Order: sequence, then structure tokens, then C-alpha cells
Amino acid sequence: MTRSPHSLAPAASTPQALATVTDRRFFEHLRRNGPSSRAAIAAAAGLSKPTASEAATRLTEAGLISETGQSAGPRGRTAAIYDIAPGYGHTLAVAVTTGRAQLRATDLRGSVVGDYQVSSGTPQTRDQLESALAGLFAEYRRDVSTPCLAAGISQANPVEAGGQAVLSLPNAPFPEGQWNLSERFLGDCRGPVRVDNDVNWAALAERESGAMRGVDDFLMVYVGAGIGASLVMGGEVRRGSHGIAGEIAYLRHNGRTLMERLLELGITTAGGHSLDMDRYHGLFTEQPDSPAADDFIELLGEAIGNMATLSDPAAVVLSGPLVDCPAFVVRLRVILVPHLLEPSTLVTVSDLGTEGPLAGASLHARDAAVEGIWAEYRR
Repeated sequence: MTRSPHSLAPAASTPQALATVTDRRFFEHLRRNGPSSRAAIAAAAGLSKPTASEAATRLTEAGLISETGQSAGPRGRTAAIYDIAPGYGHTLAVAVTTGRAQLRATDLRGSVVGDYQVSSGTPQTRDQLESALAGLFAEYRRDVSTPCLAAGISQANPVEAGGQAVLSLPNAPFPEGQWNLSERFLGDCRGPVRVDNDVNWAALAERESGAMRGVDDFLMVYVGAGIGASLVMGGEVRRGSHGIAGEIAYLRHNGRTLMERLLELGITTAGGHSLDMDRYHGLFTEQPDSPAADDFIELLGEAIGNMATLSDPAAVVLSGPLVDCPAFVVRLRVILVPHLLEPSTLVTVSDLGTEGPLAGASLHARDAAVEGIWAEYRR
């Protein structure tokens, strides 16, 4: 979640702290609004012109900003235009899931400086996934030469609450991803690297720029090769003590998990360890009222309803491959009604789709990079 730069400023109890507050306001104006003159920044940020000039000098000396040109002013005067220094660094987001890997490098403003993707469309072995990622990282390092300031990694597996170790749970739909990507590929990142579950990242992005903007309490449910969920309460993703809050696939009924019961319906990929989304998409497109569709929807609706009963969300957000199928969404909404204690609970679809996990990881990486800048500034 993006926070106000002013709320994160250090306590202004010393001249250096006061200067840092000023410098951050100057820098944040550039980060959010693009290139600008000292006078324009002073007016927008509520600074005096001499104070803005001093901030520009300090930030330039620190390598954070640079002069990019001149603009014509009144009576023939020119004004220096400043922007974030292009060589200062970038942030990186990585997203891996069954049959797909993505990398996205962005500058501190969020503009994309490198975008890379490989898709097999089918489950892979760990060696195949590692090879695909090695190719993407080679492209990225060839194209992007500035330092990596922070990174976020999205994986379709639960991650321990501290944000590093991928957890191994029974019958996981993405076993090829149960290893530490950051150790293998991001040892040269200068700042923090955070690993999290893909649905948690998607929920973060949904609240920042998707269907849940301004909503503090919602449940996000992913329906794909595996079933996952993320709980947002009080505006924050709730991971629990061990990082496994929201693992809806492991809810039990009569001794069997939701995933076990869904797999027993028989519409699975080879090996029977994950749900076959292509076949389910065809089912809900061509036979949305079939017994097979009924069974799938009923099991899913019951589990989502149980999670909603425990968390009391304002909304349930659906994501994953099947939300592109209108009949699936309509049927799930209908089946959810008797399972929701509060009839006013909104049931809606993600605005961000498959981009959600990567967008959330990228958002976090930028926030972490900016926090790192000010934690070390002028020390």
C-alpha cells in the first residue's frame, strides 16, 4: 500500500532532519509529477524558493536528481529543469506461476524500463523453470544496467510471514516453484527482496489501483490450477503467524480438503495434481448448467462463504482464468448468496487480471526502494 511521503518523514528535531524532510518533499514531487523547475516545485510543495534551491543542491550532490535542461521563463529568463537521475537505479518485480514467468524493471516513478516474459502454458519441472528464469534474467541484465534498489517476487505458493522462505504444503499445485529464487537470481540486488504469495500481491495491487481502491476489508479469491485467497483487513494483507492465512484450498469438510474434493471431480491436468483450466473454461462456456459445473461451483461457493463468514469482508473479489467466462462468474455469484451471512457483500471481478501479482510485487519494490533511500540519506 502506498503511503504519504509526509507521514514517513523523520521527526524534524535537528537541522539535518528538517533538511531531509524538505528534500523528500522535493524528491516526491519529481517522483509523482515528472520533470520540473525549482520554482514550480517550491510552489507545489509549499517551500520557499531558497529552501527549494538548497534541496535541489543536496539532492544533486547525493546523486538522486539531475538537471535535465532549461525552460524559458518570463522576461527572457531560463529555469533549470530537474528530474530523478536516470542512472540512480531501478526496482524489479518477478512473478512465477504454472507455465509462466515474468520480470519487470521499473524506475522510481513506476515507468517500465524492461519487461520480459516466457510462457509454456503447461506445468514444468524445477529445472525447466530455472532455465526459463535464467534466460529472462540474462535479457534483463543485458538491457538494464542501473543498480537494482529493491525487488518483489511473486510465487504461486505460500510464503512464510517474514517474506523469504517458500513453504512446502501437501498437494501444492506449483511444486516446481518451491525453492528460493532470490538466492539464485537476486544476490546482486542492493536493497531488500520480498517474496510473497501471488494472491497477496494481487490483493495489494487491487487495493492500490484496481476494483478495491479505498476498500479496507475484502477477500480476494484466485481460481486457477490451484485455489488461493488473500485476506485484506484494515487496509493490510493479513498473512497470519506463519504466512498461510488465506489458504482456502486446505479448508476441510468431512476430513478432506477443498482441493482434494475438487480434484476428485476429475477435471485435472496430467498427473491429477492441479485443475485443468482449459477444460473448465470450456465447460462453463458450453455447458454452464451441467452436473459437473454444478459440483464445481457448489464446492467453491461453500468454501468462499466459509471464509467470508470468518473474515466479514465488504467485498469478495474473484480472479484467475475462469473470471473471463461470464457464465462462471454469474453462477458463482448466485451460489454464494446463501453462503454469505451479509447479503450486501459485494461479489466482483478483479480489474487487473493476470497482471495483478506482478503489479503488486512492483508496487512493493518501489515503496521499499524509496524507504531505503531515506533511511540511508546523508548518513
